[in-house]
Amino acid sequence: MEVALWLSLALILYSYFGYPLVLMLLDRLVTARRAPLQTQPLPSVTVIVAAYNEADCIAGRLDNLLALDYPRDRLSIIVGDDGSTDATRSIIESNSDPRVTLVHFSQNRGKAATLNDLVAQAGSELIVFSDANTHFDEGVLRHLVRHFEDAGVDAVCGELRLEGEGGPNQDGLYWRYEQFLKRIEGRIGGLLGANGANYAIRTRCYSPLREDTLIDDFTIVMRIAMAGGTVVYDESALAHESVAPTVQDEYRRRVRIGAGNYQAFFRLFSALHPRHGMLAFAFFSHKVLRWFTPHLLIVAGVCLLVLAMESAFYLLLAILSIALVLICLGMPRLGLASPAPVLTFWLMMNLAMFHGWLVFLSGVKGGTWNSTPHPPNASDSHTSQSQEHDRSDADQ
Repeated sequence: MEVALWLSLALILYSYFGYPLVLMLLDRLVTARRAPLQTQPLPSVTVIVAAYNEADCIAGRLDNLLALDYPRDRLSIIVGDDGSTDATRSIIESNSDPRVTLVHFSQNRGKAATLNDLVAQAGSELIVFSDANTHFDEGVLRHLVRHFEDAGVDAVCGELRLEGEGGPNQDGLYWRYEQFLKRIEGRIGGLLGANGANYAIRTRCYSPLREDTLIDDFTIVMRIAMAGGTVVYDESALAHESVAPTVQDEYRRRVRIGAGNYQAFFRLFSALHPRHGMLAFAFFSHKVLRWFTPHLLIVAGVCLLVLAMESAFYLLLAILSIALVLICLGMPRLGLASPAPVLTFWLMMNLAMFHGWLVFLSGVKGGTWNSTPHPPNASDSHTSQSQEHDRSDADQ
């Protein structure tokens, strides 16, 4: 029991603290990839946006994309209206710019199915995936496409900045921690997936997704990496989104991402094979251990309770642990500030993850989506299929 207890805790600590230290060491030993200079002529690019009930932000999103610093004759935008029940379709149709193409689907089938159909219509060299609630900096496309001068590069992940950080859910702090890991993983050849709001791939590298896929961005890029393509991270390719307005909205988003994480784990299990080298190491350390942290916590909790019946030390440890968890999870529900907001966020995140595990076990019924409430006074929206990302990106 003691071995199981301390091994479970050691694996959790390694994933969150030991792995970043190992990454920093490897970063010193592995030569960093240098972004090549931009070539002329620039490659043709299609920006793909799948939208569902995004009437309040889709017009602004199109204006943002059309204003990007990229040659008009090299840029096209395909927006898929996945059976929206609001004015999304009519708003897109009202945009007369020839670079914008609307693909309307009468039935809400889900993001994966929509992406498959939209990519099939893209005739460009590169595809940039984004969301209706994202805002690109003017030079995003130039920063993303410059890396494809290297014939070995098949995917590039840009950086997503969260607006409204520092809110009660601590999502911004955790997101910055994840970005730190991604930057290093990108330099040493172990980058896992991308955030769905801001990434580019070679069109020929896209493999159609199963229609029930929940975390499309992670799956698309992981497949490319497993096939031997190089995936790089460019923190200068900036995009912006707003954090979920409430802890409850964030919890629901993470439950869905959690279910998608376990789906991806079983479908991409072969990524753990040693032949994948750094990718396998990063996948196990950064993702798999994170996804199964709730399970490790349950194992540790059961072992601690058993040991508490035999040892005063473990009894005291069990009492203190239970008290800490109840305080961190209970006080916010009473409208009181948590004494340890980061710990509270981490516990809620893992609770949502385990909830996602139960959803996964009950069976994934499909990939349809729902829009979550928009942040107050913000022009952006949060959709449950964004990342992880998506912001799904399996960033839990």
